[in-house]
Amino acid sequence: MSKINVEQLFILLCADVKHLITFEVETQNKGNSFIHFSANKLKDQKKYLIKYSKDAGNANIKDVEELLEYVVIFCHELTHCLNDHSTFQAGSNKEVMAMETHADFQGARIATALYTYGKNLRKILREDFKYADKLKKDKTTFCKLMGRVFTKLYYDFYKDGDTTKYLEPFERVGMNIAGVASFFYRSPQFLQVRGEYVGMHLKMITSLDNEIVEAYQNKSSLKGFQIIDEVVAVHRKIQGNRPKITEIRSPIFEPIFGTNYHKNDKYRLIQKKDMKDEIMEYAKNNNLDFIKDDIFKEK
Repeated sequence: MSKINVEQLFILLCADVKHLITFEVETQNKGNSFIHFSANKLKDQKKYLIKYSKDAGNANIKDVEELLEYVVIFCHELTHCLNDHSTFQAGSNKEVMAMETHADFQGARIATALYTYGKNLRKILREDFKYADKLKKDKTTFCKLMGRVFTKLYYDFYKDGDTTKYLEPFERVGMNIAGVASFFYRSPQFLQVRGEYVGMHLKMITSLDNEIVEAYQNKSSLKGFQIIDEVVAVHRKIQGNRPKITEIRSPIFEPIFGTNYHKNDKYRLIQKKDMKDEIMEYAKNNNLDFIKDDIFKEK
């Protein structure tokens, strides 16, 4: 068993975030005993807190899967901080769900960035868990690992979640996987071929527990597709007239941590077409006949 607990991990991740994007976020032990995490901005201060209960903070991390499970949780709460979610008065459950959905998606993308660039996290992997750099850099190994991590999140935190506030548990896993894939879509320097993130997406899915995959297959309607426009709308409200919700003081990480939602609809359509072309080209070149054009149609 490693010597690091969740509280220590979160403190080190705060330091990684500060180093990468000069964003100040602190941790706070809430003291209550049930496992719980939350985040907020202190009123009238530029100070953000990621909070955890006493039992959660004191929990020793057993293995790499559990380590990355808590990294994803941290990054989910960090996304709430970066997007000022705690200062926004939601007018409906749908707006609350939109913010939580985005935290699942962008949080997984940010978790991948910390796995890739975070000095403290890389040191923990190397020294506490003896996780070899060769394994860490292999994309297939990473995808299989994240499939196990998201399966663990599903059973530990998602399965009994409030579906008036969150997507269905299996859809939350889908948002996590899409978030990881989006890191590589936005970081083409890590891809060997155009559209390789599609294959990575599929590898993560095939590494999930069967219960999660079967839940997808048996569901005729997915709320995740239906709420995408609401995600954009809510964050445009939060952003208001500002150029960004939060200034990311590092241009290289703007595509990963960025909070600008005012790109015009014409730009979004062009971006969507470019992504569609890239995905369909990868599917054709890799004989992925089950990937059809209709996945890009409005649901």
